Amino acid sequence: MRKAMPPNSAPLVVTAMRARLPMVLTLACLLAFGPAIRVAHAQELVLKDATILVGDGKTLDGAAVQIRGEKIVAVGKKVRGGMMSRAISLKGKYLTPGLIDVWGQRLVSSLPQGRPATAVAADAYDEFDHHAIDNAIRQGITTVYVPAPTAAGLGGIGSVVRLVEGAARSEYVLSEEAAICAALGGMPGTTAINRAKGAADFRKLWLDAKQYRKAFEGYDEDLKEYEEKIKKRADEDKGKEPKKPEEKAGGKTMAEDLEPPPNPRPPGRRPRREPPGQRPEPRPESDSKEKKVERKDDIKRPDEPGKDRAKDALLRAIDGKLIVRVQADRPDEILNAIDVAREFNLSMVIEGANGAVPVARELAAAEIPVILAAEPLPMQFLGGATRFASADAAARLAAAGVAVHVGSGAGAPQSPANLALSAARLVAQGIPEAVAFRMLTGDAAKLLALEDETGRIAGGLSADLVVWSHHPFDPAARVERVFIRGHEVYGWSVRC
Repeated sequence: MRKAMPPNSAPLVVTAMRARLPMVLTLACLLAFGPAIRVAHAQELVLKDATILVGDGKTLDGAAVQIRGEKIVAVGKKVRGGMMSRAISLKGKYLTPGLIDVWGQRLVSSLPQGRPATAVAADAYDEFDHHAIDNAIRQGITTVYVPAPTAAGLGGIGSVVRLVEGAARSEYVLSEEAAICAALGGMPGTTAINRAKGAADFRKLWLDAKQYRKAFEGYDEDLKEYEEKIKKRADEDKGKEPKKPEEKAGGKTMAEDLEPPPNPRPPGRRPRREPPGQRPEPRPESDSKEKKVERKDDIKRPDEPGKDRAKDALLRAIDGKLIVRVQADRPDEILNAIDVAREFNLSMVIEGANGAVPVARELAAAEIPVILAAEPLPMQFLGGATRFASADAAARLAAAGVAVHVGSGAGAPQSPANLALSAARLVAQGIPEAVAFRMLTGDAAKLLALEDETGRIAGGLSADLVVWSHHPFDPAARVERVFIRGHEVYGWSVRC
């Protein structure tokens, strides 16, 4: 038998439920929003106690970097991160931006043939080439400019890619159209006459592009004139009202009154045929019809010139919207490239530049940067363009005021060059250590117009970071960890 409730028990139950209500609501909120909160905190990472080489020449000792998602949030000695952030101590380690290879071809397969100036290097990048990507990341490289090479003349469009394996195109392509690729000089053993012809042909490409533009400008003017004439003719025809026939009393027009009555043919009688030779001549077309044809044909629509994608790309370079990167080694080839850059107001970069030292003053005056190959020169003498190279070329060019960069070089082997070691050699030549490291980071990003995306450790930039066991220029330096867009993509471990 169920016991009856006391008369005052109902208020007690309501009071107890009200007391538990905040606890219930709190539990519901944790269940509803707890996973999202945990995910947000899991995405925050703090790399602390490191010696940070910022990438702009500055060094921070015992500092930290706060990462949230794919971006760097804060940098400095007072950075602590949130309560739920994950912290990694890098005491005794060096933290740097990911190195940028401003001239590397090892990640590009063969380009589409027969489309000069329109073939894009990003189309030939293999994002599934695990060995090539892994080898580059082990050297601390996270970003690479890949050219669209050519033996001579005009090549394709170079691209900048981030070394993310197996990702979507939008994730690994930083700049699809970074520069127009070209080469002067041709293959080794090319004669002086052929080199001169190649330089003339290269200049003619830009002249033809300007003529191509003039043709379209003339077409636009002719089209505008044609449309104005058509509008004027339409306005004239609209203003003319058709003449009405004169009427007279009775409602009949004069034309109807003068018109003879119809002469019906008697039934059963055939129409009379004129004998041959006596048929009436066909009436000549009226003058009004001739005038109408004449009026119709005297205004002709202009013919539009054919589109040329290669020339469109060259015009973008002339307008300063696309950089021109020319591979040239001999001093005369470099001077020819400088002349073209001045004549057509091009933003140009010289790749290779073995013979740049003798023409350093001209390069500095034209404000044209050079990219030297990172690989050391062989000890034995080599003929061709290599004989112009010198081990201290970077230092001598920098002393003359030329902006110098270092890259793996076109045609580099599958195993990438050690960019950090190459920059360390520049320090031995007399280039300051901070300047040499900036060539691989902040200055490289500026050269590729990516200074707002990567190249430095600063708030708002992509979290492309490398942890080193020693200073990157130390011969004992080893890449221990690599982060790309905030995700750890490589971790060093002892392997037997």
